[in-house]
Amino acid sequence: NSVAEMEGAADKSGGATLARSSSPERGSGGRLEEKLSYKKSRVLEVPMQVWRKYGFVLLWAAVGLDLMLSVSGCPYLGQTVSAIFVIIYLFDHVSIRRVVTSVWSAIIDLYFREISVGGAHKLECLKDGRGVIFAIAPHVNQFIDPIVVMKVVAEKSRRHVSFLTAAVSYQRKYVGFFARAMKGIPVARPEDYEKPGPGKVVTKGANVEGTDTKFTKTFGKGFVIIVKSKGRKMTGKVAQVIDDTHMTLAGPLRVSAAVGGKNEHSETFKRMLSPQMVAVVFAASCFLFFYGFKTVFPSWSAIIVSGTFHLACLSTSLVYWSLRDSEPPSTTASITAPTPESLLESEAEAAPTESNADAVEPSNYSVQPFVDQKEMFEKVYASLLEGGTLGIFPEGGTHDGYRLLPLKWGIGTMVLGAMAKHEGPEPCKISVVPVGVNYFNPHKFRSTVSVDFGDPIEFSPDLAMQWKNGNKDEQMKATAAVMELIMSGVSACTLQAKDMTSLETFRTLRRLMVDGRLSVADNVALTQGIAAQLKQRKDDPRVMDVLDRCRTYNSMLQQYHVQDHQVQKLQDKVVSDHSIIMMTLSRIGIVLLFGLLLLPYWIAVAPTGLFLSVYSDLKARQVGKMSVKGTWKILLGPIVYTFFHLESSIAIFFAFGEFPGLVWFFLSPVFATYALFAAEEGGRVLKSINSLMLLMRQKHIGLQLYEFRQTLYRDVQAIKEDQGWLGSLDASTRERLEARQVMQWEAGQDVSSHQHKD
Repeated sequence: NSVAEMEGAADKSGGATLARSSSPERGSGGRLEEKLSYKKSRVLEVPMQVWRKYGFVLLWAAVGLDLMLSVSGCPYLGQTVSAIFVIIYLFDHVSIRRVVTSVWSAIIDLYFREISVGGAHKLECLKDGRGVIFAIAPHVNQFIDPIVVMKVVAEKSRRHVSFLTAAVSYQRKYVGFFARAMKGIPVARPEDYEKPGPGKVVTKGANVEGTDTKFTKTFGKGFVIIVKSKGRKMTGKVAQVIDDTHMTLAGPLRVSAAVGGKNEHSETFKRMLSPQMVAVVFAASCFLFFYGFKTVFPSWSAIIVSGTFHLACLSTSLVYWSLRDSEPPSTTASITAPTPESLLESEAEAAPTESNADAVEPSNYSVQPFVDQKEMFEKVYASLLEGGTLGIFPEGGTHDGYRLLPLKWGIGTMVLGAMAKHEGPEPCKISVVPVGVNYFNPHKFRSTVSVDFGDPIEFSPDLAMQWKNGNKDEQMKATAAVMELIMSGVSACTLQAKDMTSLETFRTLRRLMVDGRLSVADNVALTQGIAAQLKQRKDDPRVMDVLDRCRTYNSMLQQYHVQDHQVQKLQDKVVSDHSIIMMTLSRIGIVLLFGLLLLPYWIAVAPTGLFLSVYSDLKARQVGKMSVKGTWKILLGPIVYTFFHLESSIAIFFAFGEFPGLVWFFLSPVFATYALFAAEEGGRVLKSINSLMLLMRQKHIGLQLYEFRQTLYRDVQAIKEDQGWLGSLDASTRERLEARQVMQWEAGQDVSSHQHKD
């Protein structure tokens, strides 16, 4: 029917063409040419429709040609022709963007153990085709953050998110390919083009004086000077260049950050082995394993080389990880809790603050050029007015903090600029959707992440008109109003804390408030509610006392190397020394069995794990941020694993023959995937041995931990009921948590009644 309709349309269009060609202005040559082109289009119309709309016919023809040529005695020719047909079909029917998106989604599913989504119902209103900007924070996992959000949005709303990508990344060969395939928009950031300036400078207010400087060649209007002095980073915008040694700024230098200080990852960077030390450990391991292999298998050269290499990588990895991830002695020795008030430091006090400052002593400086963003904004406006979906990280860059950085105002300009460009009787609908990407261990393989959507934010057309028709001050006020709404929305769906210690305290309160295993999204929602309640009730002495004991409890867990869920079961396990010993031995036996079964898998993937760990740690140490580790793991992981998989397959092929080599090549990735899940279960069993060993060595400590937790649990439950701490959660989350509490209470009553009968 579709082909017949197209033929009818072609008849109509053809008739119109012939009618036009019979006009007196056209000559006979022109009429003949149009008739020929008409006949040509009619001849090609049906095949093209079959090609476009019924592509499976092409695949059917490919299979048929392969079989016919193979039967005719030309199997290789048949396979070649069919492969060409399949390639043509894929190029014509498969979107490169969808292929790239699917590949990265699969990698992300493997990298994370669980990706949970909160507030997905809030995306229903976006199905009317409006333009949307997803404002995503915090940005703590460089290239992983956009892939996670893109995957979740595609699954929940069927929209493809085009991300604003740094121009320097867009220009890279491989990263740029993926960015272009996913329809990204390049953004030239001034900080990416920052360069050191010659000479030294001193400042007083808005005046800058240089020594051995060349301001006329280095700076221009709109440029930014960055001065680093006495552990402070100060910035200022250039207003006028007077000569090579004098210029004025738009205002005094502003202190934007501290530089050169230690962060919480400094000790981790110190504990990392250098590549040279890794090479020494690897060489020593190779020597030992090669000597052992040569003694047992004197004739299997391929297996000797490959086995030596993989086992040396495995032993080196164990040494590397144990040194890097070991805790400093002071962490496990101290259980002193700080004052509770430090956990409740107000946002204004904890957030990065800016103040005016002068560079009194001659200091080094760097230059950020002025970057014209007009072309980028025009692309954004066009995309939003066409109903496009954009993703942006308004913090402006990655960081390792647990609190939001100040948001850049560019997103406000994008919204108001697009609305101001709209022409039509109906108001322009553009929504900003806040997105919180909340990780539980962002740089660790097989960790968890929660993507939480806030309420879509719509803006008044009056703000757009004020931005369009007003002067500079009025434009600033309109943009400030937009940014206030966006900041409020982003803060509501992100999990923020002053530091990791405060975050762990919030999570302990969450576990004490609601028992049992929650989804990642409910975990985040409940922790957000607790943090909000703590901020409101920081003067309550009961809350202060509970916070103090929560911190002490966390320190005790660290000291004795047990986890909270293990402490909950300590009372059940304290029955007799014989039972504790038997349970410990059985768990150790299970771990050993898991280890033996998974040993081939660990040996096979050891080179990949070692390379990715060392290289990602090296990159993190170079930039001083952990936020790049996950990016390098997922970028290089598929390539490195494929390379070493081919290496092991070739070794098995030469050592054992063709069939074992093919079996290993095709089936080992499948078994490796299953082994990954089995290893996670084995890891949980291994961690459970800590609590049993604690009971064997110091039974009274286990009982004290349990009693301490029970007392703390009762106090937290009393505060929750008296003050209504679940009231700040949304209705659906609150109902789920309250239903869970009722079920657990009923289960506890049943257990108590059975114990009473016994």
